[in-house]
Amino acid sequence: MEIVSGEALRHDLRLVESFYTLAEDTFGLQFKEWADAGFWTSSYRCFAAVDKGKVAANVSGSSVTLVIDGKDIHAVQIGTVRTHPDYRGRGLSRKLMLSLLDYYNNVDLFYLFANETVLDFYPKFGFEERSQASYTLDASHLPINTITLRKLSMDNLSDQALLYRLAKNRAPISDRLAVTKSEHLVMFHALYQFADYIYYHDMLDAAFLYKIDAGVLTMIDIISPQKLNLLEAISCCMDRSIKEVQLCFTPDELGVPCKKTIVKDDGALFVWSQSGIDYPDNVLYPFTSIA
Repeated sequence: MEIVSGEALRHDLRLVESFYTLAEDTFGLQFKEWADAGFWTSSYRCFAAVDKGKVAANVSGSSVTLVIDGKDIHAVQIGTVRTHPDYRGRGLSRKLMLSLLDYYNNVDLFYLFANETVLDFYPKFGFEERSQASYTLDASHLPINTITLRKLSMDNLSDQALLYRLAKNRAPISDRLAVTKSEHLVMFHALYQFADYIYYHDMLDAAFLYKIDAGVLTMIDIISPQKLNLLEAISCCMDRSIKEVQLCFTPDELGVPCKKTIVKDDGALFVWSQSGIDYPDNVLYPFTSIA
């Protein structure tokens, strides 16, 4: 058994295919289309336990910039933590976690999203749980802009390139909490989870990720090289059928009533800082940058 990481794994076709298989068999995640499109960059680094050419376990780190209270923080989000059933009980995840933490020893903050079956694992490494919140707006307080947005297709290479450019050069959506330099994660969600909900505003040079269902506008993300007025941006997605707006990120102060609710779901956000960075409680981490 050996640990293989970074470029040594990413450029080994046999190991990459084994990684794809492990990811799909364990959690149903598919990486091939994302990787083939060129979105698997050095910002996403795998640490894999390899046995006879097979990936037996994996832990990955996504290098991003967190914005907390207007300050840029070098952070790594840990994800794709999985072990093949045949290799469980051997401590492989622990070994890979230690390898990852050692490699990124100059990072300000580590964080991850854990499912309910492993909530007792990460505190062993010093991670602490943080509560999240949801944010809801009453649509009666919001204007309506009748502009027509162009729907993007992730099957179209030009549209892919457009969204990637915006994600790579994005301004923080909020000074309170935002993520930049996470274009590899944004494109993963764009290809697999939010492909049907991506629109482009050419005058603002901005991508709007949103969906409308039963009178609720779910504002997934707004991606632009310039920081936009959030209420004016949301107005571009509004129509008279909408009664409320649910935000999938933490907004700055909006000047209109915004209902904040503490959320408890089947998972948890864990954080650990080796430089004293205080990740806030009761905010919402942006959906499009979850690894």
